[in-house]
Amino acid sequence: MDINKNRIILPSIADSSYAYQLFELLTKSFKKNEPIEIDASSVEKISGITFQLILSAVKSYKQINQPFVFITPSDYFLEVCDLLMGNQNILIKE
Repeated sequence: MDINKNRIILPSIADSSYAYQLFELLTKSFKKNEPIEIDASSVEKISGITFQLILSAVKSYKQINQPFVFITPSDYFLEVCDLLMGNQNILIKE
């Protein structure tokens, strides 16, 4: 877990024990009312609660018209997005 310049780097195992840490990081960034980037390049496993938290953050950022961008998401992360979100667009920056 790391945050710098509104970029959160997700760990390879983003399980439920990571969800609270992620919540704190997202809340801190949201309060700044600035765009955020999520580096999901090393994600190999993600829990349902952590993924739900990310989806909630995406929706919250849309409501305040701020970008929420995924940086080079891993194949696993993209598979989970496709499985749980269907064909909804997520903003990906490579």
